[in-house]
Amino acid sequence: MRPVFCDQCDYELIGLPPKGKCPECGQRYDVNRHVGVRDQQTAEQRGVLIAKRIRTAIFILMSLGAAALGLYVQIAGKKDYALAVGIFVAVMFLMAAVMSYMSQKERE
Repeated sequence: MRPVFCDQCDYELIGLPPKGKCPECGQRYDVNRHVGVRDQQTAEQRGVLIAKRIRTAIFILMSLGAAALGLYVQIAGKKDYALAVGIFVAVMFLMAAVMSYMSQKERE
């Protein structure tokens, strides 16, 4: 079976029934009638998707790093407010990661 993609969100539909709803965005598709599907992703679409996933992963790693740094400074006894600052920065990065993830799901 050739790979087919949802023409709305680029979700790969291989392995799914030939007719149904895209599990990612809910758009109806019919592979046999070629409705709601595309045969391939362009190189630009793949590149944009990979870049968005990398951006989201970086935000998540930065939030974990900020929380860990705040915890380390708190345990080392350097500053009393370090944990609160670390958690605040971690939450900001985590919110950025969630927003980045949600922007991946928006229809372009």
